[in-house]
Amino acid sequence: MRLRPDLPEAHYNLAILLAESGRAVEAIDCYRQALRLKPDYAGAHFGLGNALAQVGRFPEAIAEFQAVVRFTPDDATARHSLGNALLVVGRVAEAIAEYREVLRTHPDDAAVRESLRRAQALLPAPEPAR
Repeated sequence: MRLRPDLPEAHYNLAILLAESGRAVEAIDCYRQALRLKPDYAGAHFGLGNALAQVGRFPEAIAEFQAVVRFTPDDATARHSLGNALLVVGRVAEAIAEYREVLRTHPDDAAVRESLRRAQALLPAPEPAR
């Protein structure tokens, strides 16, 4: 990074190392620097979303996962992560929609199926017919 401070990948790679070593707060700063240099860097948005979620900043994490989905709509991992973050903040219907979108293209994804099942269990039971 000293040689090429303008290289977003350098900041991104350092952020990954920091996040993997449990230093999420520091990783957040590095991901943000990578995004200042390259705002459409989907990988940095995803990493930032994960780091923000790791420190409990779910509304910010949601925004980052949404950015990834805007840049790469078929990214099943980003959509699953978005659904998980939405679920944490109580946006159950939106989480279900994200899980269903993943399953549309990845119908055999067991982890997403389980996430969908857990989210659906949080919905209120329908009123009985009279």
